[in-house]
Amino acid sequence: MTIKGLTEPTACGSLLVCALLAMLPSNTNAQESPYEGKSANFVGDSITQAPNSYVNEVKKLLGLKTARNYGIGGGALCHRNSIERLRDRLFGGKKIDVAYPPVVSRWEKMDNDADFIFMLIGTNDYSSGVPMGSVDSVSKSEFNGSLNIVLRGLKKKYPGKLIVVSTLLKRRSGGARLLPYNDAIEKACERHGVVCYDAHSEVGLDFGQELYDKAMKTTTDGLHPNAVGAKIIGQKIAEFISANRRSLPR
Repeated sequence: MTIKGLTEPTACGSLLVCALLAMLPSNTNAQESPYEGKSANFVGDSITQAPNSYVNEVKKLLGLKTARNYGIGGGALCHRNSIERLRDRLFGGKKIDVAYPPVVSRWEKMDNDADFIFMLIGTNDYSSGVPMGSVDSVSKSEFNGSLNIVLRGLKKKYPGKLIVVSTLLKRRSGGARLLPYNDAIEKACERHGVVCYDAHSEVGLDFGQELYDKAMKTTTDGLHPNAVGAKIIGQKIAEFISANRRSLPR
């Protein structure tokens, strides 16, 4: 069986992975993409920043001219200096918010000429125990507050453009404890009128199941996708974005 970009089953890592890749939709490509030759900004942490991240696959499948990667490994959505267990720790001689700038303090610095924005962020907020805060919070140290600030800001910065915010991927040390963060993301998207992509449910990869993870060979640590996992995630995201195009420039 030949899969686009792969000529041998072993290139997938396992026959099970090849079968999963084969089941992914094949009608999302550069020729059919409404984003052919367009630009996009991708916002996130190490899952986005990685050299073999899903961003590369999305760029290829949508035919993007430019895919700017604003991922910062170790970064979070919120400020974390005030969190008790992180407060006195130094990261390379710097406080955590300096070493790993949070999205809530750097979204304004992104390039303005993006035809869509995709954001996958929050797994480090979960790991750090960032407090949720109320739904009307405007605190940069609370998850709801930072979502409100960033989504309100993105809508003003990119009027009429497609803004997609993803729920968190399943991870080995997460389980049900991730759900409040994903629920907050979904409700914030609804409040601010931006599109939510439920990667947690829709991507089809469960890094939280160690036996599954080892069989699929899609991650090495139960958190970060490898090249195979990133390809699968990228194909799913590209399909979703292509189907949810909005206000394309003429």
